[in-house]
Amino acid sequence: MVATPVRIRRKYLDQGHVVQWRTASALWRQRSQAQADLKEPVILRFASDRFMEEFMAVAQQAPQRLGEWQAQYETWRQLAPTPSLRLPPGNPPAPSGRTLKLYQPAHQRYYLITASLVCRQPGLPDKSLNLGQREQVSFVVRRRLRPEGSTTPIEHAWVDGGWQPVDVPAQLAIGEETFPMFPTTYPESDGFRRRLFAGLVPVTERERYLTAPRRSLPVSELAPPDIEDKIDRLVTLFNIDVLAPWRELLRQVGIPFPDPDAEPPETRTLGTATTPIQESLNEGVTRSELKDTVTLQQHQFQLNSWYVLLDFANFLDTYLPRVWQAVRDNNGSLLPAGSDQRALFNALTGTHARFWPREDDDFSLGNNDHFFELLTGRGSGSGAVTLRQAMNAVKTAENFLESATQNYPAGSGWPSQRFLVCGQAVRKLVPLLDDSHDPRTGALISTGLIHKALAEETATATRPLPQTPLAREVSRSARPS
Repeated sequence: MVATPVRIRRKYLDQGHVVQWRTASALWRQRSQAQADLKEPVILRFASDRFMEEFMAVAQQAPQRLGEWQAQYETWRQLAPTPSLRLPPGNPPAPSGRTLKLYQPAHQRYYLITASLVCRQPGLPDKSLNLGQREQVSFVVRRRLRPEGSTTPIEHAWVDGGWQPVDVPAQLAIGEETFPMFPTTYPESDGFRRRLFAGLVPVTERERYLTAPRRSLPVSELAPPDIEDKIDRLVTLFNIDVLAPWRELLRQVGIPFPDPDAEPPETRTLGTATTPIQESLNEGVTRSELKDTVTLQQHQFQLNSWYVLLDFANFLDTYLPRVWQAVRDNNGSLLPAGSDQRALFNALTGTHARFWPREDDDFSLGNNDHFFELLTGRGSGSGAVTLRQAMNAVKTAENFLESATQNYPAGSGWPSQRFLVCGQAVRKLVPLLDDSHDPRTGALISTGLIHKALAEETATATRPLPQTPLAREVSRSARPS
């Protein structure tokens, strides 16, 4: 039996950061070399029915000792040590390599599964839940069972009172049973408070789990979607992973030029990202100090842009492999002339940006044109970088970006090409990529480049697809009745 936190579908904060599960930082020192990726949850074991009080006390008074409570293999002839705050600090249990056995509350054993929900950016800040959007944190219980005639176990989810094979273990299966997790905070050595989530492992369900029926078909095959529904789900996934954080960056910058076709017409406005610049101007800072403020904001936009481009590149690599090969090799001839995939490649190659302020930039108060150019760059000129080049550079530096602990530009290993997705020339690509719908009925009006390219991708029909319930709900509501 395996208990792990649910991998929540990707959501983003105001800065467009990807949400990830990580081992709580209070337990990092106790992780073995084999667990150095810090992506695993930790099960804590308690030997008293006052385990909640004990857990909260350890988290508040000595979080660095939480590892002493980590569950380990034990039997009634060889009990595991029972730590206590009244005792001197001990060593965390060493991995035994044996299958962990969990006992019942009747045996005075209680288990909490713990992990931190963080944003993928340097420092791994805690993700703030948006309760207004009904964001929730939970975990699931899975079993690893061997199908008949196979020696390789696969994960099974608890769905409708039975064990169902899952196609994508890292995603929540449709209809899968979930268990709640609660938050608590703990102080770090530097005085800052961090948050971890914990949930009570349902060991009392053992008999129900063991006697439940096993099904042979995976969840996705119970009601196989047609090809158009698969495409809709992938478009939804693209919106969640790529376009949502991309649009958030555009919102922060503001509207760089009037849009006469908008209803009502959009006016020239500044986004929240320009607030520090306006404040600096009002305070009468020097030109050098103002330029430092602009550069600092640019660096933040650059870091977030790289993560958007990385998710974009990974989407192409996974679901549009022929397009990604053309992007990687800079060879549009790999795609049929006149095809929608070729049109997508041309759009990526033809979108470019150049930025960093000139020495003669006008920093006068109210000069919105220059604020936009300073923060997002110009759409033409020498030294421009194409979106295709930027995606290749980001993909090459993927491992560094995923493990970065410092903000850009500190350290080395960052992508070789700088590219802001909120630039004036780049932002025009967003509506071309996305589908458009009637704002009143939600009916599909026209399909974007991603949708059209997916319709031409033969691998879409057989490739495993995301099983998020929200993606299915959105895809169905987006299609005309």
